[in-house]
Parts: sequence; structure tokens; C-alpha cells
Amino acid sequence: MEGEPELNNLTFGREEQSEDALVISIPRNATPEELDDFKDRLKKWNQKLTVARPLSSSPSNDRHTPIVVLSHQCVGIVSNTLLEKCIWSLPLELWYEVLQYLNPKDLLSLRRTCKALYSFLSNKLQIRVWDSAIEPLPPCPGDICPIRYAQLLFGKTCFACGRSKSHNVSRVLGLRLCDSCWEDNIVPKHHVEDYIDAMVLAHPELETDPRLHNPLELLRWDVVSSPDEDQTPFYSKIEVRMFVAEYLPMLAALLRCGTTAQDALEIALRNRQEFVGLWDGFDRALEGVAAELAFEETKLCDARETDINNRLQVAGYQQESFPTKAEPGFDEWKRLVHKPKALTDQKWATLLPKLQELIVMVQGYRWEEAEEIRVRARTECLLGEYDLLVASHRLSEADRPRVPNHAHAQQLPSIAVLAKSHDFPHLSDLQRMFRGRASDAIAEAMQWRENTELKLFKMLADLYADFAPDMLKFAATDLTSFAASLFQCMVCADTEDESGSKPMPLNEVLAHWRQCHPDVLLTLEGGSSNARGREPMVMPYRDSWCYLRCSELATDITLQTMDDYVARGMIYCPCKISLLHRYTWADLVDHCVKEVEWMYSMYPGCWTLEDDIRRRMPNNHSPGCLTFVQNEADVPKYEYPDEATKRAIARCMRPFAYISNILCSHCKNGIVSRKVDCHASPDRMKALSRIAVSADQPWNEITHHLRTKHGWKGFAKDDITIHGCRRLQRTYQIGYPFS
Repeated sequence: MEGEPELNNLTFGREEQSEDALVISIPRNATPEELDDFKDRLKKWNQKLTVARPLSSSPSNDRHTPIVVLSHQCVGIVSNTLLEKCIWSLPLELWYEVLQYLNPKDLLSLRRTCKALYSFLSNKLQIRVWDSAIEPLPPCPGDICPIRYAQLLFGKTCFACGRSKSHNVSRVLGLRLCDSCWEDNIVPKHHVEDYIDAMVLAHPELETDPRLHNPLELLRWDVVSSPDEDQTPFYSKIEVRMFVAEYLPMLAALLRCGTTAQDALEIALRNRQEFVGLWDGFDRALEGVAAELAFEETKLCDARETDINNRLQVAGYQQESFPTKAEPGFDEWKRLVHKPKALTDQKWATLLPKLQELIVMVQGYRWEEAEEIRVRARTECLLGEYDLLVASHRLSEADRPRVPNHAHAQQLPSIAVLAKSHDFPHLSDLQRMFRGRASDAIAEAMQWRENTELKLFKMLADLYADFAPDMLKFAATDLTSFAASLFQCMVCADTEDESGSKPMPLNEVLAHWRQCHPDVLLTLEGGSSNARGREPMVMPYRDSWCYLRCSELATDITLQTMDDYVARGMIYCPCKISLLHRYTWADLVDHCVKEVEWMYSMYPGCWTLEDDIRRRMPNNHSPGCLTFVQNEADVPKYEYPDEATKRAIARCMRPFAYISNILCSHCKNGIVSRKVDCHASPDRMKALSRIAVSADQPWNEITHHLRTKHGWKGFAKDDITIHGCRRLQRTYQIGYPFS
């Protein structure tokens, strides 16, 4: 019976007991309270009983458990239930004949059926039944009884506490224990070594015999796999205590007797070695039996699983509805189905509701997974619709996060889930609904963008009013007057990012702003979220409109139109250098700014002159110097330097493959301040500098500087020299011999 102490020994205890006394083994470490409790439980089996205190097992038979003696007057077994009366109504000879055909596992199951069979199969008179049951198995060691042998192989109860579910089995030590008792009855190897070393120190005689240099060889041991897959040896705690308390002191006493006890010492060592070798051989012999038991258990599990599958299919469940390994509930399903137990109708009635609950849970999980896949497909379709709407409305990627949440891409799964309702049974209906909502949201986003740009225009208009009032003379209130003006991103200028610091028209700089600095664009009226920036974050570049004289240009002119005018020579500066270099509008404005800076550095008094007086100065590049020609036939010609000057400058610069800067020996100002490779191809020079459009650009700049700034009219062969070391000095000077 489950929960009852196992009958570990079926031998008579002491000689003073009667012949019909039944000896039942109990745990060795049982307390007096546990003995009294066991006595009360035995009262149900017999009216007259005596309970004996635990007795020490003699070392000769190596018995590890004390005994409780139960003596009764009646030879017959008392039958209280109808089942027991029916059982014992049969002759004992018939019982013996039937029991001889049962294996040990069936006998253990029959023994747990009722108390009468438990007592009957535990009696010494039925030892022959157990002997015949274990006869096909390897021989049973002499220190354990056949029932303990059968329990070791086929039992489920713990040898120490009697509880079921004992998963820890050691065939070498003859133990089957539960988890809690395993920790109490097993000791690791290093503790055993310390225990034996202490005993050897107490008995120095043990060190004199070479046969006792390793006392652990006289003990049974087994291994258990630890989490790090290391085989850790362990020993039985009871056997180690008996070995240290009884066996080693006996060997020490024999060694102290000298040669007179050599025969007894040899017998003691040989018996112990044979005992350990017997259990080792028993363990090796049982390995095949354990493999057969595992195979039979697997067959029973498979048969039970097949039976359950057939019963479920009869009940209307398909095998596809059962949980798979990757689904939740699979472990619980395996625990219920994969058992080495036969399935009866009563057990099936209890098991079926649990399996039905797991099947319903798996169906819900599969439906959610399939719905997630459908929602993902709808979401991808709606994202495509969203991208088409964005492209059709020219909504930039930076504007997408500003679309209201109900149409934002991050909210698309919630919209796709609406297809589950009856209102949107098809994807086409969902698309029509989404197009309507998304179109409204995009319209709101575009209106927001226009309002934001309008605020920026007004801020720039106020800035122009303070910075360059002449610019607003075209149309002070018309925002299109900013269309052809050049601007630059001050955030990129502060961070030395050339992508936004170069001059761009307003529409391009706003597109750059929405793409790179959307958070700053949202805070134009307040403090900037970028601490490196300044307010406003978009600045006019060189005040380009102020350099163009009043003309009949339209206020809605674009940057491409201005670049075309400059390339055709219809907009030129006083020195007419743009007629040769084919500048863009931004390059021409930059050229004028550099010329003005040079003039102010040469003539500091120019700052105090009035604008009209500055404009009348010869070769002046101050604002208003650029001329616009209506007719392309009226474009003037650029004054090229003569051939002698070209050859002289080219000959001076030819040895220098790379020129970083050229200085005038008179004004000490830079003429070519860009990194220009004089030997590079025209395409490469375009990549290096937008002004370096031809290989003649460096000496054209030099001649232009000498003619316009120093009034030279003609040049001799040695008029220009370049001072410096080849490839060692990056700064060169130009001058002439009489300087």
C-alpha cells in the first residue's frame, strides 16, 4: 500500500521470538515517536503485538536497518472486507500455483492492492514465491532479501520514508530514495575522505599496512551526473558510518595483535573485497535488465499514446488538433499521455476533460497566430497604399511622423484588425476606408507644413528688413521674392556639414531641413532643441539679391533660371571674370563677396563711404554691381591675357604639381585659396572646386588680380615669379624683379 513502510527484511529477529513471529524492518533513523506511531498502525492488523526498539545490525550480515517484531496468536489472516473474504476463500495451494506465473513487478502491484495481500506476500512462508519470480534475473546478493531486490528494480516507493515517486536509484548501493531522503543518506567522496582520514589519525596502526593505503577501495560507491556533466562519486552514509565505527577499529585491533592475527586480518579484508566486488558485478549484470525495462517502458508509453489518440479520434478530434512541440501546452500534453501505465475506462473518464482543455487552448493559440499573419499581410498592403498616397501628395519622409496617429504607419496594425469585423469583410473595403482616413491625415500634414513654412518666411522677411532693406524693394509683402535668393542651414554650418552649409534656394533648404532637422523646424518660434544652432536656423547666403542691380526680373524667378543667366553671360560682374569661368549664380555672388572683402582690407575707409560713392569706384564689387543684360547679343567679351603672360605663368607653375595657396607679394592676400591640382583633369578639378572649371583657372586668377588690383597693362617674360620649395611648402608668392 502506498504510504506504508516497506518490508525490507523477512527473517526472524532473535532466538527468543516464537516461530510464527513476523519481523518487519523500519528505517534505522526512526525516532521513538515514529515507532509509537508505527505501533498504532499495526494494531489494525493484529490485536496482540509487541514492538521492539531498533537493534544494531551485526557487521557480519551487513544489515543496515533495525527491526520491529510483530507476534500474533492466530495463524490465519483476519479478513474484514468482502474482497478479502473472497480472496482467502481460495486454497493456499491454488494461490501458490497462480503466483508462480507472476513477475516481480506484478507481485509488487498485487502486494499494494489490499492489506490482506500485503501481509500475505510479506510473510516468510511466501519467500519461495519471490524466489521463483526473480529467478530469471541476475542472482540476488546475500545481504538483501528478494522483496528488497524486487523493489530495487521495479518498485516506486522510497526505502527510507515509504513515499512514492522515488527517482534516485543506485544499484551498487542497493538504494531507491526520494529527493529529500537522497540528500540525507548520500555523502560525497571528499567528505568520506575527511571522515576516514580522521579515523586513520586516531588509529596509526592502519598506516603501517600497505593494503590499507586506500581504504575507499573497501567501500561501495556510485556516480551521479552533476549539472556541469561531471561524474561525482558518492557513498552510502550508513555504510560509511559502520565502516568507520566498526570495521576500521576491528582492523586496527588485528594489526596491534601482530602476526598472531594475520589470518583473521586476511579473512576480514578478503570478505570485504568480495562484498564490494559482488555488488559491482551485480550492478553490471543489471545494466542489461535496466535497458530491457527502459525499452518495455517506452513500449508501454507508445501503446498508451496510441490508445489515447484512437479514443480522441473516436470522440471527433483530428490528430492535427493535438499540440505540437513548438506550441504551448505540449509539455503538459506529454505528461498526461506519455506514461508507462495502462489506460482503463475509469482513468480515461478523468483524463479526457484535461486533454479537451489543452486542445481548446492550442486551437486558440493557432487562431491568434494565423490572425497575426493575416494582420501582417494587411499591414504590408496598407503600407504600400500609404507609400503611394505619400508619393502622390509629395509628402517627404520627414513629414510622415507628423501624420496623425490614426493614419500613421505605426498604427496600421490596429487598422488592419478592423478587417475581422463584419463592416470590413474584404481587404478592398479596408483599403477604401484607409484611403479616406489617410488622405485626410496627409492633407492635414501638408497644411501643417505650409503653415510652418509660412512662419519661417515671415521670420526671414523680418530678418531681411533689418539686414538688407534693399532686398525688399521688389515686393516687400510677396513671399515669392525669396524664390531665387540663396540660403544656408546654420546647423550644418556649425557642425561643418557641407551638405547643408552650401548655398541653396529656399525650397531646397526647406526640404533639407525637413529631412535632417525635423525637430528643430518644429521649434522655430521658441527655443531650438539643438543647442548648437542660432535663431533663426536658416540664414540668407551673402544677401544675393542685393548684388543684382534693379532690373525687370520676375519675382517668382527660380534658381535654375539664375544659373542659366549666369552661364550665358547675361549676369556679370565689373571684372567680367564670370564670362570666362561660367559661374553659377551662387559662385558669382561668392566671387563678389570676396572682392568686396579684399577692397575693404585694402581701403579701410570704404566702410565709411556712402553706397552711391562706393558704386562709382572703379572695379567695385559691392552690392548692386551685377549687371543683367536682356539681350544675349549685348553680352560683353572677356579680356583674355596675352599669350606671353600665359606662357610665363604656366612656366613658373609647371614644376609644382599641387598648389594650396598663392599670395601676392604686394597686398599679401590670397588669390587662389582653394586646393587646386594644376595637373588634374577638368572633371577632377570640377570635383575639387566649382570655380576650377578649366586647367587655365589658376593663372587666369593671377593675371586678373595683377591687372585689376595693381593696374598692370603688359607683362614681360620674367614679370611673375613663384617663391617656395617644391612639395615642401604649401604657400607661394608671386612678384616681379623690380618689386
